[in-house]
Amino acid sequence: MTAQIPDFFEYRGERFDIAESTERDLFDPRKHGIKPGWPGTHCWSGYYCGFALESGRLVLRDLFAGDPGEEGPLPEFHGVRPLAADGGVLDEVGFLVYRNVNFPLDFSGGLIVAKDFVEGMMGMGFPFCYEYGVVIELV
Repeated sequence: MTAQIPDFFEYRGERFDIAESTERDLFDPRKHGIKPGWPGTHCWSGYYCGFALESGRLVLRDLFAGDPGEEGPLPEFHGVRPLAADGGVLDEVGFLVYRNVNFPLDFSGGLIVAKDFVEGMMGMGFPFCYEYGVVIELV
């Protein structure tokens, strides 16, 4: 399996990968009528997400959804239309982006977030916690 793009979390002004979560899928766009296309082997799910805390609550900040091509277009979600990452064409890995969605999630579990990936450690799939230089558990 190809190395996968992990979800990420904005924490104290920095971007951290989500290495672990007490819930398998923090957000599944298909449950909200969004059917992403398949951008390639780097993202088997067809999407990845950016999360943040707003007023003490976990929110979906950004959603990166694979271009559905002829199956599209992707619908508006929570008042936000998907756009190409550069405003005109798809980004280099085939995603359309819902920016600043700020969709509140019903989540009360824990996250392990990480940054500073140690080069040369990456295997296939998602990286493990020990493959990062900085690891923080948020409960």
